Amino acid sequence: MSWDGGRVWRGAVVLAAVWVFALGFTANKGFFHDDAFIGLRYARNLISGHGLVWNSGERVEGYTNGLFTLLEGLLGAAGVDLVVASRVINISAFAGLILVAWVGAPGRPARDGGDRALAMVPTLLVLTSFPLIVWIPGGLEGPLFAALSGSAIGLLCGPSDPDPGSRSTAASGVLFGLACAVRMDGLLFIPVSLGFLLFASRESRPARLPTFLCAFLATFLPYFLWRLLYYGSPVPNTFWVKAAGGSWSRMVSGLDYLASYAATPPYLLALAGLALVYSLVRRSFDRRTAYLLGVVVVYLLYVVYVGGDYMPAFRMVLPVIFPAALLVGSALARATPPSARWTGMGALAGLLFLTGLQVDDPRVNPRYTDPAAFVGTIVGRHIASAWPPGDLVALNTAGSTPYYAGDLRFLDMLGLNDAHIARRAVAGIEVPWQVVPGHLKGDGAYVLGRRPDYVIIGPAEGATARDPMFLSDLEIARDPRFPADYALRQERLDVSGLTGFRLYPATRTGVLTFTYYERRTRGE
Repeated sequence: MSWDGGRVWRGAVVLAAVWVFALGFTANKGFFHDDAFIGLRYARNLISGHGLVWNSGERVEGYTNGLFTLLEGLLGAAGVDLVVASRVINISAFAGLILVAWVGAPGRPARDGGDRALAMVPTLLVLTSFPLIVWIPGGLEGPLFAALSGSAIGLLCGPSDPDPGSRSTAASGVLFGLACAVRMDGLLFIPVSLGFLLFASRESRPARLPTFLCAFLATFLPYFLWRLLYYGSPVPNTFWVKAAGGSWSRMVSGLDYLASYAATPPYLLALAGLALVYSLVRRSFDRRTAYLLGVVVVYLLYVVYVGGDYMPAFRMVLPVIFPAALLVGSALARATPPSARWTGMGALAGLLFLTGLQVDDPRVNPRYTDPAAFVGTIVGRHIASAWPPGDLVALNTAGSTPYYAGDLRFLDMLGLNDAHIARRAVAGIEVPWQVVPGHLKGDGAYVLGRRPDYVIIGPAEGATARDPMFLSDLEIARDPRFPADYALRQERLDVSGLTGFRLYPATRTGVLTFTYYERRTRGE
């Protein structure tokens, strides 16, 4: 095939990949997860001068995405709507990761002996990754974290086991520092990176390791010390809710989560595994391959330890997509002689076919609209005008409802934003929702002891005490103080004018039944 023919083929592959991206993005553009509103409430309180807090005067770190939340606040202070701000950050990060894969030395496998078509493999796998695409509008930090950590990994190991200069090493340290400021999980990559540099420094520049470490610490340490002084804890409050004390049952859930992702198109983990086998058989397993394998394996072990995730589109695997794509691209480049262009183009076509299978797989293309966010927004806007400012509301939906009812105070009965509930030791499982990551904790006696003015049991629209969903709900229903001190209230809210109301069971009829309990000393 002529050079012009090869260029036309590569252009066709790019257009097809962009089309796959467009299919994924348009199908999920309305997705915004309820948990994303937690960070937005912190950001809005910061803009309003109350500090980076969920409730004014209560310093609890109920978010896991510090730098992401600060960036939301920065854009919000400039007049950008906070929901839009979160999406602007993520689409910018995604574009940056595509740029790194496309034009930068990080990760391009062309020097491995492959042709120009195979140099596109990492770009193709990232651009068409539905987990990344779904979480661009989803409101959480996954794409930003994946972009920062992926770029840092690519800069550190270079395109094909060369000896990058000190600038690339320092830049990698800075990017890792920023990634860890987005999510503390990024610290998992640091020991693997230090090990890679330690072995590399024996054969090349010994200054790379201290250069990397100094750049990383200079970036991350000020942020870490600030949040330690501000919140008084070395780890976010969410750690105690989501990750502390990984039980065997939780790890089994994590293994099931990982197995489900491995069996989902485009089968990236299987492709990376084949790349590893090839490198071992051909004795091309070098430092770079070992490093990429290390960061992927270490992070996936962490995913298993915390029990996976309940959110759609495999949010937890986002950081391993780029390094896994580098493994696949490098192996294909080494397996294909420069003269075998048809082989390289055939490999691209095969990968494009696998990525296209994502369109019909609801595990990665959920076309998901979060009921908690939709209903919680309705409830939040209603109580913002109906309930007195400053009243205390106990609830489980900690995102949209508190965000849209900014003048009320809230008690998070699942513990993400409550230090006491987060640190409570829970003996066993009493309600089914407790096995879902992030939903184990609760403390009904503590909630009633805080004497909230209102209690919303169960989901965003509320439920009666006869139908407890979470641990706090169950313990509140059992407590004799509850029926004595609280009266059941129900309101019918007209939602027939809202776009998409028929998509959700709670609003399908055009009327939302809002159920809550009010403290008797207020209304009776």
